[in-house]
Amino acid sequence: DEVQTVPASTHRALVAAIAASVRLGLTADERRCDGRQSGLDSLVGPVLYSMSSARARELGVIVGTSHRVVEVGASDRLRALLAAADAEARRLLADLLRRLHAEGGGRPFVGVLAGDVPREERRRVCDAMRALPRCVSLFSSAGNAAVDVPGVELLVEVSVVEGSAQQDTQRRGRAQRVAAGKRCAEVVTLVTSGTREVDFARERIASRPDEEEAAAGVWQREEEAASATSADA
Repeated sequence: DEVQTVPASTHRALVAAIAASVRLGLTADERRCDGRQSGLDSLVGPVLYSMSSARARELGVIVGTSHRVVEVGASDRLRALLAAADAEARRLLADLLRRLHAEGGGRPFVGVLAGDVPREERRRVCDAMRALPRCVSLFSSAGNAAVDVPGVELLVEVSVVEGSAQQDTQRRGRAQRVAAGKRCAEVVTLVTSGTREVDFARERIASRPDEEEAAAGVWQREEEAASATSADA
């Protein structure tokens, strides 16, 4: 699985050292930032089958997603916390989310999933998300792949400027899992106005392999998003 990682220097040597008569690779998106996906033919083999996102939705393999890109002000303190990678910033944000959602009958905050979080705690967070009908959790980039929580209906994404096209596919994939009663999911990407995040987000959407997916994405500014949320409520 995640066969696009094989051309990386560390993985390439390992795969070459393993003698196998048959190799089967699976991936949602074979693209790599360094362009090394061309080496998959020699390392694993040629593509035998490929399915478009549109076909996968038709067959019920994934659910459709709507995508909003929201430009927010650079002075937004919450965004600064969201973009921070250190454990202390995540702890502060987790406390904030817990207060916002656990009080007043809101959605409970179940925890943080990040690279420095112990495996047992990661398992507890994912189990809680599967068990509860409505809840909130905070994921770092460690949650891009290998996290199966089919009930996710809303994914809010930040810090996209370091993310690849592959990461775009993986993150949306967290919300595209099929679950009972789930028809679609929403992905919201926050970008800071006046920074390179804006152009980067546009380019990343345009680079999606399916024409329909590349055309997706409603662009809003912070005040427009707030108005839309009020109207929905």
